[in-house]
Amino acid sequence: MKAIHTCVSCLLLLASAAAVAEDNTMTIDRPDGPLIVNWGQPPPLPDQGRPDFDALDSNNDGRLTEGEAEPHALLHTDFKFADGNRNGSISKTELDRWNR
Repeated sequence: MKAIHTCVSCLLLLASAAAVAEDNTMTIDRPDGPLIVNWGQPPPLPDQGRPDFDALDSNNDGRLTEGEAEPHALLHTDFKFADGNRNGSISKTELDRWNR
């Protein structure tokens, strides 16, 4: 009998956790205005395909700055990882390595 109660309790706990997982936002009323708190995984970035170096290199200097990478959401998010030598820009070779 105790095992049945334990199983039922676990199922209820899982059901309530699933219900909470659906709403990952809470609003807290504060004197200076509402505070909206979000938690959980962010939505996935849009699939923009592989970035085109020449299209992103707006000043044609042969390197991409963080600002030039901004139109490509995934590259912009991964900018520090793609910048292999950490010099603040991405070369065509670094972009090719990142694209693999």
